[in-house]
Amino acid sequence: MTPEEYEQKQPKHTLSSLNKSLCRLLAVVMIVMFVSYYITTLMQVRLTKLSSETIKLNNENIELQNKMDNLMSYHNVENLVKQNGNLDTATQVIEMGEELPVSEKPVKKKNFYPNYYRWSLGF
Repeated sequence: MTPEEYEQKQPKHTLSSLNKSLCRLLAVVMIVMFVSYYITTLMQVRLTKLSSETIKLNNENIELQNKMDNLMSYHNVENLVKQNGNLDTATQVIEMGEELPVSEKPVKKKNFYPNYYRWSLGF
């Protein structure tokens, strides 16, 4: 082999080895990219699921807070009534039978309107 032939083959060999190493590097980068994309997609799905669970828990928490506020308002009213003595507790319980006594007297209707209203309305 003459030196001229050697010089002509040498650059091709250097370029081909550089090309092969760049192809290998590109393949490694692509594999890393696909793996990272897969991991990112899985994380996004997990975050979406966690977000929906968090929204459900927040809604339940709001409902429970409303119920607790309602019960606390009743509790506060009951405590105020007990403190002021407006409510007396029963000392004895009276049990009634199944049949209620029926009064035989007719029930009188009470006039809702006084006489001057009846006159103005034409009754």
